[in-house]
Amino acid sequence: MNPVYKRNEGFRLTFKNPVPGTFLILMIQGKSAGANKGMLTIIDMSLKGAKVFSTLQIPTPNTQIKMETTINDQPITIDGELIWSRKTSTGYTYGVSFDPHSYSEQQLLSQLKAYVANTK
Repeated sequence: MNPVYKRNEGFRLTFKNPVPGTFLILMIQGKSAGANKGMLTIIDMSLKGAKVFSTLQIPTPNTQIKMETTINDQPITIDGELIWSRKTSTGYTYGVSFDPHSYSEQQLLSQLKAYVANTK
């Protein structure tokens, strides 16, 4: 059974077209994981986390990942933890809680605002 995750942030951007990216599994339940990059798409994102989709089944919770994507031609790399998962007909949807020490909230906010401005 997956834990229920309550979002507390007020700003969450749902992308018109999911944003492609990659991920690398850093740790699975406290154990180091040496894995190749996997593909993901970002469905929505806030300053604290994201909802992502992948065709790969990844154990949750307690899996640490490094996520890489590009928004507005700016590369973004954020570490996070997979905290929930849901199976879909084509793969898996995951909730990612960002590690606040791995990125700048201000820079991410700027990129998300620019994305909104550029897609109007």
